[in-house]
This record gives sequence, structure tokens and C-alpha cells, in this order.
Amino acid sequence: MSDYRFEERGLFSMEKHHFGTLTCYINIDGEFDSLYWGDKPIAEDGYFGEAALADRDRLIADFDAGLADAWDIRQSEIEAAREKYRQTENALAQERDSALEALRGSSQPPSEVQEVADTVTPMDGGDLLEAKEATATTAMPEQQVAQSLEIASDSDTELQRMFVVADRLTRRTCPSTTCGTLGKLLYRQSVEVHEEQQGWARITKLYNASCINGISEYVDRGNARCDRNNGIIDGNVAEWVSLRFLSTDQPADPAETAQNGEELVAQSDDFRVHRETFARKAGELIEQGRCTEGDFEEWGGWTSSPSKGDGVYFIYCGGAHVDNRLYLDVRTGRVFQ
Repeated sequence: MSDYRFEERGLFSMEKHHFGTLTCYINIDGEFDSLYWGDKPIAEDGYFGEAALADRDRLIADFDAGLADAWDIRQSEIEAAREKYRQTENALAQERDSALEALRGSSQPPSEVQEVADTVTPMDGGDLLEAKEATATTAMPEQQVAQSLEIASDSDTELQRMFVVADRLTRRTCPSTTCGTLGKLLYRQSVEVHEEQQGWARITKLYNASCINGISEYVDRGNARCDRNNGIIDGNVAEWVSLRFLSTDQPADPAETAQNGEELVAQSDDFRVHRETFARKAGELIEQGRCTEGDFEEWGGWTSSPSKGDGVYFIYCGGAHVDNRLYLDVRTGRVFQ
């Protein structure tokens, strides 16, 4: 054939036989791999014909979608089971406490014990508490944390809405930097302050700490022990943050100042800090054809990825599937999958 052309196999390419617009690919073992009509495959990986290839792609896509749905259902059922467990635990705890309180109220001390108790003058606890707070430091020793940690009753507390003014604000199991961390809050995020204690704010009610063998599953860094020194009492924990990085006024939204292409990534996590890098890398990905403007408009920009480490963010380009997730390391500018 006059239009036949042959290309030898390269280090990263297969042997090719060109018959006009028809190209046959031969793999490293000398076996048929695929057949293309221009840029369109008509035989590939043992599938012959456009219909068979289309059915193959559809079946793979259906499997991926089904697997993603199954994962979502699994996560939903796990969370529902955890919530049911928490509700059951709380109900049983209330029954226990009520029974113990009734038992305490019905029991009477021996007369000689009561006589001694009546002669004791109670100590004024107000000055003692004030002295502890005045001498406490941010990083209190564990024994001081255990002594000072008294959770106020939420029913008697008027909640105050405040806003994070730091790029990241660590959530801790108790009011000290020695306590375990439960994640981080983002800039401008709002919280409800249940109580304040020695420069710290409690931002949640007590909830089940999911303690397994004395270790909380919710602690992602630092001390994970389920004990009073770590703020976990009877298996329950509340979240604390430093008051220094909270304000009653919400900071201005950095997205409002987006310009020169930054609008596509203005809703990114930490946009205030990495706006130039976010916009530049988004532009490069769009120019390369790896992403579209629609991808960034759909997701609002780059999302922080704590599991990949500090300074790593991701975006989905081409659909919400793990194969379409692109990561950006803002420290190096590297984009990877």
C-alpha cells in the first residue's frame, strides 16, 4: 500500500503501523494492542467495534458510580449507627444519673457523721477559683487541666456567636495546648461560645469521644487518651479554642476583592493567603485542557486536603471521582494526582 508507514517502538511508545488514517498498535510482546481510525479507537484491549467499546466504557462508569454510591451509603449508615449509639448512651446515662441521685437523696448519714459535718465551715470557693485562673498559663500541666476543667451547664449559658480571625484555629479536647486536637477551624468560620475559661472558649456541648481501648478515635493529633487530664470525662469531650483568635465581628470576605482571573478560585480555602498561586495554577490547568472554567465554577476553587499534609489543596476536573482529583502543593507549585 502506498500510504503505509511504519514507526518503531520507543522507550515509552508502542510499535505503530499506519495505513492512511488507520493505525495499528503492537505491544512490547509483539501482540495486537489496539486499532484507531484517526483519533477514535475501533478496537482496544480485546474489544472490537465502536459499540463494544462504548458498552465497555459504560459498564466501567456504571461500576464506578455504583461503588461511589455504595461508599456514600456505607458512610451514612456508619454515621447513623454512631448517632444511635450516642443517643442510647445518653439515655442510659440519664437513667443512671437519675437513679444515683434518687439513691443519694434517700440515704441518710449516721448521726455521728452528721454532727461532725455540721461543725465544718465551708471554704469560700470563689477566691480559690479566681486565684487559679490568675496564675494559670496557656500550656497548663496536665494536673492543673484536670483540676480546672469544669464544664458549665449549657442550659444556663447564653451563647455568643464569634468568628475565627486566624487562617487556621486548632480545636482541642480541653483548654490547654497540651491537649489533643480535633481538627481545625477556617478563617471567617463562625462558632458559638458556650463558656470562657482562662483565655479559652468552649465551642460545643459535650459529646461522645468514641473511646476505644482508652483512646479517642476523634483526636487527629497529639494526646488521644480518654482521661480527665485530656479533657475527656466519662467518655465525653467538648471542643475548646483559643479566645485570642476569635472576634465578635466577622472579617471581610477576601473573595470580594478578587480580580484578574481570581474570581474562579475566590471561594477556595485560604484564598486570602494563596490567591495568586490558586489563580495562576487554575489558569495553567485550563490552558492545558486538564480543567475547564466550569470545573472551578462548580467547586468554587481549591479545597484544603489535610490528609495530604499542610499546604495541599485539591479540585475535581471532569466530575466528582477520585480519578479526576488534582492536588496542588502551594509550597512547590506542583500539581499531582
